[in-house]
Amino acid sequence: MKKIYGFLLILLIACQGSLPGEKVTVLNEVKAPSRFYHHGDHLYIVEFPLVYDYSLKDFHLIRKFGKSGEGPGEWLSFARLHFHPDYYIIQSQTRFSYYNLDWKYLKDEKVSLHFDRGVQLMG
Repeated sequence: MKKIYGFLLILLIACQGSLPGEKVTVLNEVKAPSRFYHHGDHLYIVEFPLVYDYSLKDFHLIRKFGKSGEGPGEWLSFARLHFHPDYYIIQSQTRFSYYNLDWKYLKDEKVSLHFDRGVQLMG
């Protein structure tokens, strides 16, 4: 039994090292991320209302953007990011915000609220 524990301890210590090609970094700007997206050589981290855009090559911050509100290019809550060949979309609770490939705001498209789950009323 002691041999098994010894082998497991050695195996555990051996597995603590980094794997080849693995990168470890600290992203000081991000405090409480809610979503992560990978697109091309970019890592997008959502921390409402901000979106952080990091390079996956060296993990430097390329840009951060986002503003809470109801005006053009602003959002009340996040749902998800969508990546298309010619533009990007941030889908929030009540609208789609369209951006060009450099994340410059283009337009908003309001959507009506739809619920896919509801409460069954007892009658």
